[in-house]
Amino acid sequence: MAINAFGDEMSGPAKTIYYFAFYMLLVGHLLMIIPRTPLVIFGLPVEGLAWIRIMGLMVLILATYYITLARNEVTAFFRVSVRMRAAIPFIFLGFAVVGWIEPILVLFGLGDLAGALWTRSALRKADAVPETL
Repeated sequence: MAINAFGDEMSGPAKTIYYFAFYMLLVGHLLMIIPRTPLVIFGLPVEGLAWIRIMGLMVLILATYYITLARNEVTAFFRVSVRMRAAIPFIFLGFAVVGWIEPILVLFGLGDLAGALWTRSALRKADAVPETL
């Protein structure tokens, strides 16, 4: 059970953000500790690993923000994260079309899209429940 900063069980939308942060923690650690593995799996160049380790650190930092915001029930963040995470695969697709990234990287955006749709669904369910006094 996920518990918020006040010792209460988290709302549905907060849980989606909280659990998505654990996916981000996993990705961040992989990119920092064993960056060659994901690159090889996706057939990407394995040179100059400093940039991917830096990206791993950035993902870890963002994951801690996600955990903190989820535990504090920051609904405004949940809503904006849906829009931003849902945009990622489309932005990656645009990057691939113009040749800025390898097309295989568009797959990374699908995890963000799935998380965004999960949070959106939870927000809709939460909004459907009338507030009680």
